[in-house]
Amino acid sequence: MPSRDSGLYIQGLTIPDPEKPEPLFENLDLHVPRGQVLAILGRSGCGKTTLLNAIVGEVAVDGGSIEFDGEPIESAREDGRVSYQNQNPLLLPWLTVRQNCHLVREVSHRGADTVDETLIQLGLKAKLDRYPNTLSGGMYQRAAFGRAMSVNPHLLLIDEPFSALDEITRLAAYDILRRKVSEYDMSCLFVTHDVTEMLRVATRCWVIGGHPARPTLDFEIEEDVRSGKHGLAESEHRARIIEALL
Repeated sequence: MPSRDSGLYIQGLTIPDPEKPEPLFENLDLHVPRGQVLAILGRSGCGKTTLLNAIVGEVAVDGGSIEFDGEPIESAREDGRVSYQNQNPLLLPWLTVRQNCHLVREVSHRGADTVDETLIQLGLKAKLDRYPNTLSGGMYQRAAFGRAMSVNPHLLLIDEPFSALDEITRLAAYDILRRKVSEYDMSCLFVTHDVTEMLRVATRCWVIGGHPARPTLDFEIEEDVRSGKHGLAESEHRARIIEALL
């Protein structure tokens, strides 16, 4: 495995399954270097979300280590370098879209001066001073994504963040994510159920399955596939992913 001094490094991780005697994950190793988007895809219930929850400390583990940039993950969580958008993100209802994003920056003592710019790029220019209960489902999800990005995290964890978006808006969000990961040299762990989304966003693909869960497919995704310019390679990758899911 590459050096644990760069990005997210997981070694020997074991996560119990509360419903079965076998663990959900056992002796899992994973490295997501800076600048990489690792997309994880698998059938429902295979442990994708649980893995993210373990990284942020919301799920207990039975063994192994989780580090970021050569330090225990707790250090990165405590100083605001980790940002997590889960499947059901909650915006504070008494704050506007803009205020929700700026509050996260104030609490974490991190962030750039481009929060409004990112929200505008996400198509929310007319909604910056609106309250969450006035937003559609897609707008709400975009605002939550903008909030996750607002602290310029070093480690970004996102769980199906674009599921409520229409196709055109999704493409714009993919572009923003790729640019931000590159610009701020983030490590990004991206959970999705959408093969096309995986091929458009990720630099590396993991398909997981089994019990205990393990990667059944692990490969790099070329730039011309992410940009949609190499249809043959995309078709080959898609076939491999679908075969691994069966």
